[in-house]
Amino acid sequence: MELTRRRCHGILALTAFALAWRPGVQAFAGAARALWSMSQRTDLRQLQQPTARRAVMEPPTRMRPPDVEDAVRSKAKDWAECLVQFGDSAYDAQEVWVFRRGDYEEFQRLIGLRLSYRKPSAPGDAEDAGPARFGTARREEAMQNTKVLCRERNIDSSLICSQCVKVFTGGAYEEAGIAVPAHPPVPDVLGCLALSVGDVDGTGNETSTQGGIARNRSPLKQTSFCNY
Repeated sequence: MELTRRRCHGILALTAFALAWRPGVQAFAGAARALWSMSQRTDLRQLQQPTARRAVMEPPTRMRPPDVEDAVRSKAKDWAECLVQFGDSAYDAQEVWVFRRGDYEEFQRLIGLRLSYRKPSAPGDAEDAGPARFGTARREEAMQNTKVLCRERNIDSSLICSQCVKVFTGGAYEEAGIAVPAHPPVPDVLGCLALSVGDVDGTGNETSTQGGIARNRSPLKQTSFCNY
């Protein structure tokens, strides 16, 4: 009997203890469910919100500005270079000229003008030649032993002109032409060749009447050459 009574008392104590802890267990379970529900809602909100993404772009390409020298050399072989070898033994019996390729016809005129007034190289030659001869006769004589060798070349802004010569044709000079040194002197090759301005007055061909005879007169043209 005593043993049975003790077992009944133990069962009643366990039942009372379980009933006493039931609200706490239920509260704990409810709190756990609430936390899990909140975490689920937070995850859903994070999924629904747009995510800001930033892309790293390559830096913009920077182009180096062209050098002045590159700009000057942009047109390959825009110049002509001619070696003139005169048929005498004077100290200046050889010249090197540079000019624009399009001015070759005027360059031939320049050489003709220089040969027209080129004197003999030595006193003995002058004595044998008799009276000094100039103009067409002297040019034809000098051309017999004169060599002109020309080639294309690139623009070279480093050249220094020992002479910058301007040739005028047309106008009052008509086809004869005249060659004069640039004044003031222009040692810079680019500055010298920039004096080639083509038609000086820009009036084109004009017709004038003198003495009842009409003639066509071409415009005055200026072309420059660099002897270096």
